[in-house]
Amino acid sequence: MHPNNAALVLAFVLCGACTRSTSPRTAPATPPAPRAAPPDAAPAGLTDARLQEAIAAAEVADDAFATERNYTALLGRDGLTVDQQVRVLFTRAAIRGTTAADKVGAIADYGQILALAPEHELAALAQEHRIYAETQLRYIEERLAARTGSRGEYVRDLLETGRHDEAARFARDNGLSGYSLVEALAKLGYLCEGDGYSAPSYRWGDQNTTWHTVYWCDSKAPPAASAP
Repeated sequence: MHPNNAALVLAFVLCGACTRSTSPRTAPATPPAPRAAPPDAAPAGLTDARLQEAIAAAEVADDAFATERNYTALLGRDGLTVDQQVRVLFTRAAIRGTTAADKVGAIADYGQILALAPEHELAALAQEHRIYAETQLRYIEERLAARTGSRGEYVRDLLETGRHDEAARFARDNGLSGYSLVEALAKLGYLCEGDGYSAPSYRWGDQNTTWHTVYWCDSKAPPAASAP
């Protein structure tokens, strides 16, 4: 699974000006640069500079799922302005819609932007992205209903919708193969490394870095009771 550069996405949201594409066959474009806010628009809290520092700290290399969780924690912080909430929501939606595998969550984030700040400069782009994600989700749901692919493709489609628990259950009941699926389920917390777990085991990694041997996390035997 290719890593997602969440910090770069937010850098575009906060600072970058990029050309928008209106073609229905391509993914929605990156957002324009924000307008300068009047001096009284930002109450005491997190400045944009401090927000970018928090974004950098939230980024986890090669783990979009951990990055998404960190963005969720960032959104729970006090002191974010509406503008900052919108921009962080937009970035989390971009992660959820791609490498963090949660199309339903991405659609919800874009909807939250529209409800929170319908006049924000990113609102129109959020609506465009939401429509695009809804189209992708519809195609995935159609494949899931038809059950035309392999078991691995079925698990991947479940993951992409955001139905992670269901994907893990299906993989456990019907077999799991493919390094990228094993990696995704490990980074989502369903597969664990270490001693004391029961077979079956799976592997993910790269021959040029590290191979990880993992087991279903709930297969670990409880600790032995201490002698009286």
